[in-house]
Amino acid sequence: MDYNVVFEYTKKIGGYAGNRYWTSYKDKEEFKKMNSPLDETLSIVAEDVTDDEAMNLTSLTPEICRLTAAVHEMCYAGDGHIDINLAPYPLTKVFWAINEDRKHCAANGLRLNTSFPFVEIGKENTEKNRLYRYIKETFTNPNGTIGIIEVANALINSELAEIVIDRLEVLIAKK
Repeated sequence: MDYNVVFEYTKKIGGYAGNRYWTSYKDKEEFKKMNSPLDETLSIVAEDVTDDEAMNLTSLTPEICRLTAAVHEMCYAGDGHIDINLAPYPLTKVFWAINEDRKHCAANGLRLNTSFPFVEIGKENTEKNRLYRYIKETFTNPNGTIGIIEVANALINSELAEIVIDRLEVLIAKK
């Protein structure tokens, strides 16, 4: 039997805060060996659970946290700028994952919790922080859900379009 462990990213990891995943180990000793010491970017949600329990726990990742993970991936350069060419890919992946989580939760009678870590938004005026703030202000359900996926997708893309327009205005002003 596998030794399944469900992890959750902490606020220390940035945009991935609140996102969950699970990993299987041969046994507890292998888990300890591979995760010693566990760094402060991860917390353990559950140890030694069945595949079904691990799937249930990971499907309870708050949807809003999935969105902030997509933003984190859009800003891979580290300067806080969003790679507009890359943006559709993490968003598509996240909205697919949210849809799959919803199906799994509905089929198994699972409900999202109202307590979850959320990315710490920096004070810097970056596109990344702007999008994090937009997500936090727009998707305000206490359990971290984002409402209708298609509407959420349109809202995020609208904010991305505004970011592009702001970039153009800055370029025009410099000329």
